[in-house]
Amino acid sequence: MGKLSKVAAVCRVRSMSASSNLKNVLIVDDHDVVRAGLRRIISREFEGLAFEEAGDSEELFDRLKDFPADIVISDIKMPGRNGIDCLKDIKGDHPDLPVIVLTAFPESEYGARSMEAGASGFINKENVKRELPAAILLLVLCARAIAAASGDLVAERIRAECGRLLEKFLYASGRARLVSKFLEGS
Repeated sequence: MGKLSKVAAVCRVRSMSASSNLKNVLIVDDHDVVRAGLRRIISREFEGLAFEEAGDSEELFDRLKDFPADIVISDIKMPGRNGIDCLKDIKGDHPDLPVIVLTAFPESEYGARSMEAGASGFINKENVKRELPAAILLLVLCARAIAAASGDLVAERIRAECGRLLEKFLYASGRARLVSKFLEGS
């Protein structure tokens, strides 16, 4: 069993406890079938979630006004403004809201730009079935640990350790990068 398979298994085992911090998921993609597939992938791993969907940048910002999203899963290429431009505005209004960017384009083309704009993660759509649940779980568990920290020093140590673990897992996989700006305290 590879690293990603082991983490996916942990996702299934821990989904009930981890999902207590994850209630509302906003999925942004201009293809209905992709949004439905993402919803199904996430629902298999995490129980009791509420989903909202947006097909373009205008719908994305309309949904964010009324839907208290705990995480946004967004495509880069969509009608209206692209996902990276939207990401900058999302982070301006909701700096602690995790956003995982998905794309069918190469990481070399969009990975660094997504992370610079504030993405919590970048996953190629080819790998989304394996990597998205693991990335969500890692974000939730690290956020829970930081929230439970008893002081600034403890929170900083947890942020550093979570960042190291996230980096080790995802960089070692060679398929995705997860650098969490909200874990860095920005």
